[in-house]
Amino acid sequence: MTDEISAGLRRFATLLDRLCPRHRRMRQHCQLEKDAPRYVREFWEAVGWSDAVGGGGDSPRTLRPERAASRSYMQECFEAWFENAEIRDAWGAEPGDFSAAWKRLPEKFRVIAPSEYGSALIDETTGENDPLVHELKPTRAQLVKQPEHFLDHVIRSTLERVMGKRKAAAYVQKPWGEPILGAAFPGLRELAEGIWGVDRSPRAPAHLLNGMQMIYYESFEGYIDFILKQPSELLPGFGPPSGQTFLLEPSSKFDPGSLAEPGFLRFETTTPPPLRRQVKHAVGRIEGRGVWLSTNNKSSTLWLTVAPENLKVTLDWIKHNKLELQEPPTPLPPDLWASDAS
Repeated sequence: MTDEISAGLRRFATLLDRLCPRHRRMRQHCQLEKDAPRYVREFWEAVGWSDAVGGGGDSPRTLRPERAASRSYMQECFEAWFENAEIRDAWGAEPGDFSAAWKRLPEKFRVIAPSEYGSALIDETTGENDPLVHELKPTRAQLVKQPEHFLDHVIRSTLERVMGKRKAAAYVQKPWGEPILGAAFPGLRELAEGIWGVDRSPRAPAHLLNGMQMIYYESFEGYIDFILKQPSELLPGFGPPSGQTFLLEPSSKFDPGSLAEPGFLRFETTTPPPLRRQVKHAVGRIEGRGVWLSTNNKSSTLWLTVAPENLKVTLDWIKHNKLELQEPPTPLPPDLWASDAS
């Protein structure tokens, strides 16, 4: 098992280099303390450090993984939090004296997802190779165990960050595809070349735990090709991709429920509760460019999604076909993580 996990971490390092040129360009060698938990140490040694790696949201990460950096970070948190007397009292701290607050933390800990609203950290005094994640919030002066371990959290969080603009929702109840990271992270599955599915997080609500949560793709056009090759019984499991989206007035000619354009696939999905929207989709190519059209039973909008680089040519196409925009589209900023630019 240990060799399988180590091999999975090396495969993740290779995959991240492929998916995130920014990480590949900025990566720094990282060697943690000798007494760091085995898989925490092996993860950072295999993957290296850059602002793409680890938890903490979509923005570039600034907190390094060494334990000393975590202590410095928590010192800054305490200084900010304890300006509020109510929070300071909850922690038992005094103005300028945070010793009581430090005693509430493990002797050895590592912050793995920094946030001003509440960070995730691991307790490294337990002897576990892959420690459980704990949540720490300023208003709650204690650690709360979370239903996931370090590797699950850090790999999932890294993928969420770097693939944030190359993803699609999934409604697949029975995950399929080849798990490519083995026991290091069983929830990442290769569905096709350049297409990956991610199982639902242990943090998901109980009624959503089963199934696949997200699709990540290397390119928008690759995802369109993937959808066009799927058998009809699998199509309801896939949602529209991220991309440049246009909000249009309904059109009988381009209604996803009746579109007659050659080469298009039509299907329906039902979004998970509590919304339970019935969504009609039509996927295909217009003038060689991938197009995803959708409507739902709770809206009078026709959504048209294309690759971000096709904004201008799609506006021309909309005008040519006398379609009406409900509002001007907002151009998407470049994908920081997918770009080779400095």
